[in-house]
Amino acid sequence: MKNYKEIIKNYFENHALVESNIKSFDDFLSRRIQEIVKDTQEIIPTIIPSEVSEFKIKLGKVSVEKPVLVEADGSTRSVYPFESRLRNLTYWAPIHLDVSAYVDNVERESFTTLLGKIPVMVKSKFCHLSGLNRESLIKYYEDPDDPGGYFILNGNERVLIIVEDLVSNKFFIRKNKVGPSAFTAKIFSEKGSYRIPHTIEQMKDGMIYISFTRFKRVPIIVVIKALGLVRDQDINNFICEDKIYDDVFINLSNSVELKTQKNSLDFLSKKIGFNQVQNDKEDRVSDMLDKYLLPHIGIKKEDRMLKAYNLCKYIKKFLMVARDGLTEVDKDHYMNKRLKLSGDLMADLFRVNLASLVQDMLYNFQRLVKRGKFQSIKIIIRDQLLTGRIKSAMATGSWVGGRKGISQNIDRTDHLATLSHLQRVVSLLSSSQENFEARSLHPSHWGRLCLGKDTNVLLADKKTTRTLDQLQNCWKHHNIITYDTKNKNFLPSNLVGYFSSNPKLMNKFVFNIHAEGGRSVIATEDHPFLTPYGWVDAGKLKKGDLVAVCPMLECFKTPNPPTVENGKVVVNEDIIKRLYPKRYKHYIKELKERGLLPFTVNNYWAEIIARFQGYLFTDGHCGKSNLEFYCGSLDDAEEIANDIRQLNFEPSKISKKISKSVIKGRKVVTTTYRFTKGGALYALLVALGTPVGKKTNSVYTIPKWLNDAELSVKREFLSAYMGGDGGKARYCVVKDRMGKERRMGKIKIEDLFFHKEISIKKGGVKFARELAGLFKLFDVDVKRVDVLDGYVRKDGSRTVKINLVFSKSNKNKKNLITKIGYRYCKAKGELSLYLGEWLRLHEKTINDKINLKRRIRRLYKEGLTPKKISDMVGINYNKVNSWLFSRKYEKTSVARSNLLPFNDWLSKATENLEGKGLVWGKVDNITKVDIDDVRDITTMEDTHTFIANGFVTHNCPVETPEGTPIGLRKNLAMLSRISEEDVGEDKVKKLLAGYGLNQNG
Repeated sequence: MKNYKEIIKNYFENHALVESNIKSFDDFLSRRIQEIVKDTQEIIPTIIPSEVSEFKIKLGKVSVEKPVLVEADGSTRSVYPFESRLRNLTYWAPIHLDVSAYVDNVERESFTTLLGKIPVMVKSKFCHLSGLNRESLIKYYEDPDDPGGYFILNGNERVLIIVEDLVSNKFFIRKNKVGPSAFTAKIFSEKGSYRIPHTIEQMKDGMIYISFTRFKRVPIIVVIKALGLVRDQDINNFICEDKIYDDVFINLSNSVELKTQKNSLDFLSKKIGFNQVQNDKEDRVSDMLDKYLLPHIGIKKEDRMLKAYNLCKYIKKFLMVARDGLTEVDKDHYMNKRLKLSGDLMADLFRVNLASLVQDMLYNFQRLVKRGKFQSIKIIIRDQLLTGRIKSAMATGSWVGGRKGISQNIDRTDHLATLSHLQRVVSLLSSSQENFEARSLHPSHWGRLCLGKDTNVLLADKKTTRTLDQLQNCWKHHNIITYDTKNKNFLPSNLVGYFSSNPKLMNKFVFNIHAEGGRSVIATEDHPFLTPYGWVDAGKLKKGDLVAVCPMLECFKTPNPPTVENGKVVVNEDIIKRLYPKRYKHYIKELKERGLLPFTVNNYWAEIIARFQGYLFTDGHCGKSNLEFYCGSLDDAEEIANDIRQLNFEPSKISKKISKSVIKGRKVVTTTYRFTKGGALYALLVALGTPVGKKTNSVYTIPKWLNDAELSVKREFLSAYMGGDGGKARYCVVKDRMGKERRMGKIKIEDLFFHKEISIKKGGVKFARELAGLFKLFDVDVKRVDVLDGYVRKDGSRTVKINLVFSKSNKNKKNLITKIGYRYCKAKGELSLYLGEWLRLHEKTINDKINLKRRIRRLYKEGLTPKKISDMVGINYNKVNSWLFSRKYEKTSVARSNLLPFNDWLSKATENLEGKGLVWGKVDNITKVDIDDVRDITTMEDTHTFIANGFVTHNCPVETPEGTPIGLRKNLAMLSRISEEDVGEDKVKKLLAGYGLNQNG
């Protein structure tokens, strides 16, 4: 990084080091304080006047003013920080609250009252100094270089120290050196005012216990049953899934006598010492489970089953670490930490003291009611209570939860000491705890954030893609394809990280890299691409360099992530119920569990469903109760079966059948692989319009739901159809007598055809024209539909052969291969991808040549002679002459010097790639682009690669802590502590490198 000084200067000019603290405090007063009041929206006294049947106090809108001073004579005026320091005042602002009283659901009185006063952070949005320029600050006796971010209490400047804490609602497991439990799991469940620590332990006898609030080491299985998940089989299934743990059976056997939820609640009530009557005990235990067990999941009765399910998952995670050797989560990694800034700390303080104020209001109200002196609720609100408690905590540093030293007098030794104090971060660890890992520097650091958000990433099936933007919401649920550069093969991998960043803030250039085949990708300058010489950063690539390219189909808009299901509904419960009146309940349950009902045109699994339908229209069969798939190779059969498993269904076992026949006097041996799938998936596909029975005897149409689906879904239907009945793409070589290729060969694709019984010929022709209309959406031209004589069936009936004749132009062939392709047919698909890549280059070569001819003609019209044009464009004079005066100058062929014939090109393009699905492609152009959003992912596989818009690129092999600014802020704060002396340039560079800023860029 050559301009590191400018980067640091720019950072300080545009961002104050205390900016995050000020924004946090602004957020507290602007938004969070209202949310805290909303949590305590209604106050219902237990003792009310005898003449009313119902009484409620409602808290409404909160408003915060800027700091004011009430003088001795009762007058009020604005007060500034300078005067507060000088007169030993507290720089605070009044908080007003709308309060209403309802008697028998009728509003009796409504007013705005002073809730209390709260100290205001200097230079926050609610401070009088906010937004003032240097001259105005000097006018109000303020240092224009003072960063703000502190409070003034009784004339003293106080700073709230940032607290580093473990992230809430995340499950941590650690191994114990001593104690009855070898492993201990903890989770801090937090929601609103609730932050409840939960501990899970397993004793030497195998029993697993949970502890939270008043529940101390109670059997976790009993808690699960008390939540409503009672059947032992269900509990075992939720915990074990596809594994078997003896520990689960031990725990289930110890609670086998607890057959009902009521028994379990009674057991828990005895454990915690409740002595009320039976019903009261159960209600109290249920209420405690609702409020204090995993409150982040919910605190309502309806959330109990979800809590039970999560407890089962926690047990599984615990056993995976304890028994299967799963790696423990690193608590000291910065992604597992959160910083409590001033806004968070003030929110905690205000929440607790507002609860105290509410209790005080109830006490005052009920005392007045008992004395018979109640007139108005105005007199029960004591603003001094909230004001005094908040001021006391901020003046002494004693915070809620028993924490000490949160508020401190600011260090004014010098400017750097002040900045350091304002940015100080403390841990909640006790000084007596021996935790060396927590106190040492952790190597979690920034990753490289590299690609444009619209980049398409090839998924593990090597068929479908998702953009990086789409993966943001669902990256944990996807596997992608990676390339192993050592073994030169493809591997599937799940993702372990997803990052986004602004390259402008990182001072990185962004480039749009174009390859000859028409592909392009946007990447930051440091993003590596695979070349014959290893990994090369995007900023170092030049025009003409070779990069590894994965021949793949063109990308179209895909269905939205599973969080967005707002498309047109094509199959709902009523349709399933009408079609299958006997089995509809079972089918509906299974489809709902898999996110397939209601089925919308933009369902996340729509591409797979469309593929199934396309194949069932050709080589598959939809019977009365089963889907049957017939494939020519085991690989194809396993590919379809894996797609079925991706939907969480299980297909039947794949069977192999060898049949012998005689065709035109030749013995032919055919191998077929067959498997079936029935049930809910069958019901869904039939409801979506898959033809049932023999297709030759049936009249059917393109499934109507495809008309409203995305192009990517339509493509999957056609590609599976082509994989079944489509003609194979072949390269035909024209050779001379010596066996050498005489001229450029041609790519041929056989026509698409199917047979129909002669009596339903019209229906077959109609379907063929519908297919032609679908092809047209992908710029694939079907010239005509021919009806030819078919074959004679065993029963003597005749059929017709309906033929879709494709246009023979190279452009049409390229579109058919690169935009549609072949699914579920490896024999057709593998070669076609290479043919498609060659056709892309062929089309580009033709277009470049036509553009060159047009340029030559344009120059000639401008008055240049053929000789001058020849010298200018670097083309032979005779060729220029022929192009100028030929009638058919735009009729262009491709010479071997421009593009090698397919076989020669393939041999050269796959050199050192061993034909494993990659080719070398030339960089055609590189341009700088201006974007402010780049993304990256991290793979589980140590290959750390993925396919982005067809390019083989490297991903970020390290994890990035959440909240990137935190790392930068901490590093710069540390830098300020050592910058009091004159530091040499070499030392500064070394320090920057240590903080993740590479001086070499």
